[in-house]
Amino acid sequence: MSDGESYKRRAVSLETLRSKQLQKNTLRWIFYVIVFLIVCGVFAAVCFGIFFRVSAIDLSGVTHYTYEEICEKLPVSIGDNMYSFKATELESELRADLPYVAEITVSRKLPSTVTITVVEKEPVMYMKVIDSYYLISDTLNVLERTDTAPDPADGLTEFTTGKLSRCIVGETLRFTDNSTSEAFLSLCRAIENNDLDGKITAISLKSRFDITMTYENRIDVYIGDTSDSDMKMRFLIGIMKQLDENDSGYLDLTDTKEASFRPD
Repeated sequence: MSDGESYKRRAVSLETLRSKQLQKNTLRWIFYVIVFLIVCGVFAAVCFGIFFRVSAIDLSGVTHYTYEEICEKLPVSIGDNMYSFKATELESELRADLPYVAEITVSRKLPSTVTITVVEKEPVMYMKVIDSYYLISDTLNVLERTDTAPDPADGLTEFTTGKLSRCIVGETLRFTDNSTSEAFLSLCRAIENNDLDGKITAISLKSRFDITMTYENRIDVYIGDTSDSDMKMRFLIGIMKQLDENDSGYLDLTDTKEASFRPD
């Protein structure tokens, strides 16, 4: 055997040994990584299963529901895992089940507290349907059904109409004419924007073109349709400043340039 051939074989053998050693090192690192991941997984499972348990549910912003009523609707309770639920799904479920809830935020405060912050809707009017009374928000959401009329001291506006197709707690009030909803909402916004919420004690809607309001239970205000609602409300405020606080009668605001008042 020549010296060249002997050197070539030694070089090939050395390269083979290096390749095998590199392969062993690679397999060893893969094994270590797998063991590390398994240990981390077991550790995380133990932490989530043992340590991150709900020990308290903090609730704020709620006046129309009790703590117990809210907790009954939750998919999580004391002792459950902190991450056994999705906050967004919980928020959607609560809004669907609790009509007074306008906004809700659910957060986790480690290590063991679930915090629920609620913003509620408020009733601004009520209406009687057969023998029941329904409380309604400024966005026409039906909030509650009661057997008795609200206390006048609550300052809610009495709403009457014969144009309803649906009045169900938890849903939006529906009219037989779909365009009536937006027209009536524009009137509600105009009343609110001009701070007349507590002054308008009743609204009668025979149609979206035939609406009468009552101001402080003493002046019937006919506005006709809801066009120029904001202007009509400002016109109403200006006229009230000209009348005596004890005056009563009938006020026609269909003409935003010239109103007519007929005293009782």
